[in-house]
Amino acid sequence: MVIPAFSVSVSATASNATVYALPDAKSFGVASEDQKGLMFLGMDRNADLKGICFAMLKQAESNIPYADVIATTNNKDFRMHALRPNIRDNTKEVVCSFGTDAFDYLDNLSKSSMSLVSIRFNGEQRHFSFNTSSFSKLLTPSGAKIAEQAADDYKRGIRSPVFNNKAPSSVTENKDRYALSDQKLNEIWNKLPSETRRKLLPSQREWIKQKDTCRRDTECLTDMTNKRIKILEVAR
Repeated sequence: MVIPAFSVSVSATASNATVYALPDAKSFGVASEDQKGLMFLGMDRNADLKGICFAMLKQAESNIPYADVIATTNNKDFRMHALRPNIRDNTKEVVCSFGTDAFDYLDNLSKSSMSLVSIRFNGEQRHFSFNTSSFSKLLTPSGAKIAEQAADDYKRGIRSPVFNNKAPSSVTENKDRYALSDQKLNEIWNKLPSETRRKLLPSQREWIKQKDTCRRDTECLTDMTNKRIKILEVAR
């Protein structure tokens, strides 16, 4: 399967059943009903089909590089083990399943018009509903026509959700606030007299450990940092 050449043109809209071209992944996908998830074909560098992948907004909190995928089509349930190839990407989550289980699912999906998908990350779960009435045709002899239509849509400016979404502005703003707070704290710490730093070092180390409870939540980290800044300012 080869994706034709693409060029950016005007913006356009799409329906929930629309098949999207994903040039960066050398693939095609379909968005979930709520537009917060994306199912797409797992392709290798040669654009050969290897499995099925799912992308979604917001990365899971789990640091385990695996996930379980429970998928239901019109007539069958499937359970697949999946990898998380971009676990360090804070803007989105991607899980991919390859091998026999994935191909069994794809084979059944080619005859299905819908799929309910639950992805489990060590306790955390994400649920999506996909209209696969068009996407499933990619897996049939008529798939070339669907791919060509998706390529044409891409040229007209139609882009998939998730892959082309920027991080929400609130997330970006929180990161910026945390960066400024962290910078201010370091400046205050470095200006403290050496004897004061020596006395504060045990509590500073304990504070650093406590930051782990925020689990990368920048709002939480900013709050903790600002409180620590007040303590250091008093120590000056």
